[in-house]
Amino acid sequence: MKYFEKLLKAVMALILAVTSLASAFPMTMMKVSAEETSVSSKDYPVIEDAYIRSGGNANTNYNYENITKAHGSQYVDKNYRVVNIKNNGDEIMSVMKFQLPTKEEVDSNKFDKYDFQFHIFKNANYDTGDQSYQFFYTTDTNWSESTITWNNKPDSIKHAGDNSLFVFDIEKGYEYETKTEEKTITVDITNVVEDLVDQGESEITVFASAKNSMNTSLLIHDRTSGELEVDGNGSYASKIIASHEGITLEMLNTLIDECLAIKGDDYTEESFTSFTNILSEAREFVAGNPTDSKNSREIRDWYKKLSTAKENLLFNGDVDDPNNVAYQKATRSNLNKKDTFKVTDGDLNTTWKGKFFPSYIDIDLMDTYAISDIQLYFPKDKVIYYTVYGSNDGKNYDELYQTRSDKAKTAEPDKIVFDKAENYRIIRIYLEYTENESSAYLSEVKVHGEKQNTNTEELRKGTFEEITKIKDFEETEYAEPITTDETIENVYGIIDRTVGVEYRDWFTFEIAENSLNTNDYFELSDKDGKIHIKGNDGVTLSAGLNYYYKNYAKVQVSEQTIQGNMPEEIVKINDVVRRETSIKIRYAFNYCTLSYTFAFFGEEEWQREND
Repeated sequence: MKYFEKLLKAVMALILAVTSLASAFPMTMMKVSAEETSVSSKDYPVIEDAYIRSGGNANTNYNYENITKAHGSQYVDKNYRVVNIKNNGDEIMSVMKFQLPTKEEVDSNKFDKYDFQFHIFKNANYDTGDQSYQFFYTTDTNWSESTITWNNKPDSIKHAGDNSLFVFDIEKGYEYETKTEEKTITVDITNVVEDLVDQGESEITVFASAKNSMNTSLLIHDRTSGELEVDGNGSYASKIIASHEGITLEMLNTLIDECLAIKGDDYTEESFTSFTNILSEAREFVAGNPTDSKNSREIRDWYKKLSTAKENLLFNGDVDDPNNVAYQKATRSNLNKKDTFKVTDGDLNTTWKGKFFPSYIDIDLMDTYAISDIQLYFPKDKVIYYTVYGSNDGKNYDELYQTRSDKAKTAEPDKIVFDKAENYRIIRIYLEYTENESSAYLSEVKVHGEKQNTNTEELRKGTFEEITKIKDFEETEYAEPITTDETIENVYGIIDRTVGVEYRDWFTFEIAENSLNTNDYFELSDKDGKIHIKGNDGVTLSAGLNYYYKNYAKVQVSEQTIQGNMPEEIVKINDVVRRETSIKIRYAFNYCTLSYTFAFFGEEEWQREND
C-alpha cells in the first residue's frame, strides 16, 4: 500500500511541474488547414441493394442470392452473394442505393472525378447472344433492401429508366466467371454525380436491366459479398469512388499540341475526321481564355473528350509493321485480279496465285516514295524466279532487282535493300518461274520509304476513250457506210502491198449479189484483156484474188512470207471459174493468237495480217 502511495505522489508532482512549465510560456494552438486534411480519394459504398423480379414473383423480396456449393465447390466458404439482372420472360432487375458526397466534401477534397465500380460474379448462358445491360439512376431512394419487390418499387425504377448512367455491353461468347481482373468494372460517371451534387442531392438509386430479351443474365456481387469489412460491407461491394485528377489548362494545351502533330495519313478517314472536329472545338474553347479557377470542369471535360478522340483513332496501317507504306495500297495484275489485294493485306497467311507464269502484280503506292527496302513473302518451300521493277507513270519501268536463286523460300522474306533510296510510285513484281509447277505465287509485299508528296494525282484520268484518245466508233469516219468504190479500192490495195502497184491494171472487180442462192461466192473470168473477179462483197473479191494468185500466177501470200513474183504476162482463165460456200461463219485463227501475238501488233502488222 505504501508503494502505491509513493507512486501517486510522484505522478502528482510531475503534473504540477508540467503545469508550471506551461504557464511560463505562451500557449499557441496548431491550426490544420483543410488542404492538409483532404484525401486523394474516398469510397461511397452501396448502402442497400437487392434484386426484384416481375411475373409470379412480383410480390417477393429478394435481398440477395447465396452462392453455394451448387455453383461449384470452389465457392464454398467464400461468402459470395449476388444480385441478378435478366430479361427472359419474367424480368429481373438489380437496385442499389448510394450516398453522394456533400458539396463541402467536394470542395475540401477537390473531388473532380467519380467512378462507379461493381464486381461481376458470372454471366450465365454467355453463348446465347450479344447483351446490353442498362444502368440507370433516380433520386427516389424510398425503398429498403429487406422489403422492396417488383410491385412496391418506386415508379421511376423501370426497364428503360428516365436517366441513363451507362450501358455495359457483353459480346456473345465472352464469359466472366473464370476471369480475374476483368471482373472488376469501373465506369466514369463524373458529370452525373457533379450535376446531382450541384442540385443538392444526397442519395441516389442505381438500377440495372437487360436490354434484350434472351436467356442470359449478369450476376454482380451484393454489398455483403466477400470478406466483411468494418463498415459491414463485403470486399466486393459496389461503390462510387470520388477522387481528384487535377487536370489543368496547361495539360489541355499540351494535349492539343500533341494532337496537332498527328498525321492523317496514318488513320482511317472517318476516325481522323471525328478527331480533327473535336480538336478544332477544343482549340476554340482554349482561345476563349479559360482559367483553372473559373473553368476547371470545362477544362477537364475537353481534356477527356480530346483524349478519347485520340484513343479512338483507327490506325490504317500495318499493325505488325507500321512503317510499311504498301499496306492496303491498290494492286492490279494480268491474272487472278480478284485476289491481288492479298499481297498488301498485311496477312502473311494469305497468298495470291496466278494460273501460270510469267505474270505480274503492280502495287500503286499512290505517291512517289524514296524507297529504302522492299520485302517479299512467298509460300514456304517453293523455288521462284522473279524480277522487281519500279515506275512513276505506269508506262515506263526500271529494273530494280532480279533473282534466279534455286533456294527454297522460307517464312522469312526476301529483303531487297537499296544502298541509295530509289524514288518510285509503282512497284511491279514480275513472277517468271516456279519450280515443278505452272502457277505463280506471291504472299505479301512490304515497302519502306519516305513519302515525297510529288506524285499523288491519278496517273490516268477520264474515261477509257479520253485516256486512250480513241473516239467512239460512231463518231469516227469509219462509221460512214462503205461504198462499192471504196470496197474495190481496198482490194486493189491488197494488190499494191502484195505484188506491186504495177499489177493493178491486170484486174477488174465487180460486186454483185448471188442470183442463184444466198451463199457467199466469187467468179473469175477473162474480160477486156484483164482478169475479171466478181463477188458479193469485199471478202469474196479478196478470196477470188487469192485464188488467182495461187492457181494461175503461182504467187503465195502467207503470215510469214510473200512469194510475189508475178508472171511476165496475164495468165488467162479461158472459162468462168465459180466458187461458193454455204458456211456463214468461218474461222481464221486459233483463239490463243489474240493473246500470244496480236496483243503486240502495230498498224503495219495488222495491215499485213488483214491482207
